[in-house]
Amino acid sequence: YDVLMYDYRGYGKSTGKRSEAALHADAQYVYDFLKKQYPENKITIYGYSLGTGMATQLAANNQPKQLILEAAYVSIPAVVRSYLPLFPYEQLFQYRFHNDSCLAQVRCAVHLFHGTDDQVVPYKNSQILAEIPNLNQIKPTLTTILNGQHRHLDSFLVYQNDLKKTLFIDK
Repeated sequence: YDVLMYDYRGYGKSTGKRSEAALHADAQYVYDFLKKQYPENKITIYGYSLGTGMATQLAANNQPKQLILEAAYVSIPAVVRSYLPLFPYEQLFQYRFHNDSCLAQVRCAVHLFHGTDDQVVPYKNSQILAEIPNLNQIKPTLTTILNGQHRHLDSFLVYQNDLKKTLFIDK
């Protein structure tokens, strides 16, 4: 596998004004670059935590081989609601990243990885996403990492084995 990673606009070494639309546009720009190098049926999109929002919409708007999401959330407001149920989250957050509605528009295989002890994005988010069938009526596969937290899921053997199986399907 070749790997292409980039800094989100306004993060890391990247500059520019952040917005949800700009982050999605940047992801599409990178994907369009990849399509000049590789056929879409050879492209795997991966998103971790906040990046699952860009990855899911990218997969919904394109036709990659597969989508892999780690520590995914239903939406940003849903995550906040799990911590502050009475907080007026809908009016205060500029980022929504509705993975739930985007996931239903995806046409490729989807694999979710999530730890049961994630204190940032509760595990329940991936359980909900795992029940959403894509346009081909295929539900995502969920690998549950028992005692896994928000980071370092890759140190668990079940993660390593399932990722290997996912990446090498029909390679």
